[in-house]
Amino acid sequence: MRCHRISTALVAAFFLFACGDDAGNRVANVADVGDTAPADSGDAEPADSAAPAARTVVDPVSFNALIPLLPAAPTDWTAATPDGSTTSMPEYKVTFVTGQYSRAAAGDSPQADVTIQITDGGFAEMVAAPFQMMSMMSHESTTGYQKGVTIAGNPAYEVWDNGSRRCELHILVAGRFLVHLQSSQIPPDELRAWADRIDLAGLADLAD
Repeated sequence: MRCHRISTALVAAFFLFACGDDAGNRVANVADVGDTAPADSGDAEPADSAAPAARTVVDPVSFNALIPLLPAAPTDWTAATPDGSTTSMPEYKVTFVTGQYSRAAAGDSPQADVTIQITDGGFAEMVAAPFQMMSMMSHESTTGYQKGVTIAGNPAYEVWDNGSRRCELHILVAGRFLVHLQSSQIPPDELRAWADRIDLAGLADLAD
């Protein structure tokens, strides 16, 4: 799975620029699971293999426009105050927002956490190209899996680790916005339900 690790590193580099060491470490951990992942789950379809058309890099939208697209906390969950910022680089800018959610332990259920990041690189190719490669890959092992899926018509890929019960879902919206969901102690179908709570259609409208 050498090519898997290389392309994961490219996506990780984007997150590292946009979100700092903490986010970079989280995405880097996905590469460790990458010796892993799946038969179709039934709820999600394989990602579309068509490559997105090249677009001129533009300035990202303000993080103030992205924060309202983060979902509210559902019943039994609490949400931290969202974070947002814009980072300028020599050739383009990156905007990102982060929402963090937690559910307290109850009975036999351990504490669960979900983190949602929305990143706008303004059509930067370093986002779309490696992402497209990842979304077309499928790998399964005794420790977990990685597979390409489709979420609300958008190409995506999902990673699940059996031992840590850690799941990640990466969605590319309008060939521009990278939505990254990460969870602990909830299964992949529940994380996809979190993706359904995000206003992906509203996010796509911001690309126009």
